Amino acid sequence: MYYFKKITLAMLVLFLPFLGFSQNCGVLDSVSTSISHNGNGTSNYSFVCYISTTSGGGKSVNINIYCGGGDTLVSTTCESTSTTPTSVSFGPYTINTCSTQLYVDWYGYTNSTCGGSSCSGSSGTPVPVSWIDSRINCEDGHAMLQWETASEWNNKGFEIQQKVGENEYHTLGYVAGKGQSHEVQSYSFDLNLYAVPGAYYRVKQVDYSGNTSYTKDIKLNCAEKEIYIYPNPANNSVNFSEEVHTYRITDAMGKEVLFGTMTSTVDLEDLESGFYFISYEIEGVWRKSSFIKAEN
Repeated sequence: MYYFKKITLAMLVLFLPFLGFSQNCGVLDSVSTSISHNGNGTSNYSFVCYISTTSGGGKSVNINIYCGGGDTLVSTTCESTSTTPTSVSFGPYTINTCSTQLYVDWYGYTNSTCGGSSCSGSSGTPVPVSWIDSRINCEDGHAMLQWETASEWNNKGFEIQQKVGENEYHTLGYVAGKGQSHEVQSYSFDLNLYAVPGAYYRVKQVDYSGNTSYTKDIKLNCAEKEIYIYPNPANNSVNFSEEVHTYRITDAMGKEVLFGTMTSTVDLEDLESGFYFISYEIEGVWRKSSFIKAEN
């Protein structure tokens, strides 16, 4: 049976030890990374780099992103910057799955072509937290904010934040981080005491140096849409009442047996008869249900 897992990592705010800001200079502010595992020892890596200028006119920044194991993904690319923050995308790049930390080298310049002397930058900077997809799980009216990290470096912990209407984000609670980790770590925070339909939630990561990063904004809409699956029991397929962004099917022991994206129908021909859980994402929120696969 063939299936794959897709891991999506949200905003990564870097440690940015500057060499000094005696001049207006180009700056790499942060990096957003997406990783899709291919199931054969390789993965596809994509990056969005967010860049700006400290002040003044157009400057530039030189960017390198690489795996600690030796593979270089983004190599000495020169990007023009301005006082208005912009982004530039790279990838996807297919390499053997990185088994160590991702690192970033960047250097800012006072002109728009990365010429002359560098005026700011960082070398060998570990990516502090590699995020795996964050989400709100809705089950039987209960809302749970969940997120994972693929790796952590100098990570102190996470603040859970809420935004209602046009107000600013404010902190609801705190979850301690692992500090240093190269394994997947899972976290959760119960939102039921703070659940406001239509409010937005996010996780703010803080390292021991005071640097921060954020997950994506997630709208709480557990009760806004009625999604159902049919038929149940199912034979060769099961359907959603509307297209879902992502789905995962696990057996009664919790083992993942199917995974897919952007569909309203799931092929069940390769599944044995029995009881299964099905989790699915729509509008950034995960829900969970169950079904029985009938005998073929």
